Amino acid sequence: MAAKAKLPPAIAFYLIYFAGTTLIAVWPAVTAGSPAKALVTGGLLGLVAYATYNLTNWSTLKTWSSAVTVADMSWGAFATALASWAGAYAALSFA
Repeated sequence: MAAKAKLPPAIAFYLIYFAGTTLIAVWPAVTAGSPAKALVTGGLLGLVAYATYNLTNWSTLKTWSSAVTVADMSWGAFATALASWAGAYAALSFA
């Protein structure tokens, strides 16, 4: 690991992930008037995004494990689903 984290790439990631989640999960759910749609679509997006990272690491890194892969992919699906649902719910509540 690096001795110190680099802030610009971290900020870039979160801005890109926020934009992607908004465009792919939240906006279509708001348009459909269904926060549940954001929950499902956001969960799928989170699973795909976290799978990309975790499965690549599992296939290329010596110390990466299947347990870490499953746990992190589950977390990514859950966290993105919840954030997408909350965003759609808030947008529909205040619109």
